[in-house]
Amino acid sequence: REGAEIAVQTPSGTRVTVTLPTTCSLWEALEAAESGGSTVLTTLTKKKKKETVYLQPVVMLMSRKFSTPEQLRQTTLRSLGLKGRNAALLRVSFEEAPVPDWLAQARAKAQAGKEA
Repeated sequence: REGAEIAVQTPSGTRVTVTLPTTCSLWEALEAAESGGSTVLTTLTKKKKKETVYLQPVVMLMSRKFSTPEQLRQTTLRSLGLKGRNAALLRVSFEEAPVPDWLAQARAKAQAGKEA
């Protein structure tokens, strides 16, 4: 398959490698890395005192930092200079943020399904 080879490195050092078209966004690269089932990058939360906080993924590519959902969704591999058959390492870390509406709604829907 033609595309860029993307290694996604989690904070623990685990790497997941995926081959993606260069039209994919950084967010789509994170979702592709999750598709194997054992890595969660886009929907992590944690309890902090009495509230739940979202662990917003932050991607470092070389010395560039992409830390907002908008940056991750709008930045394509091609816009970063990747072409077919190129390779890149995306280092992922997390910053605490309020739980986004899309995640809160998805979790509420999942919880309602369990109770039904």
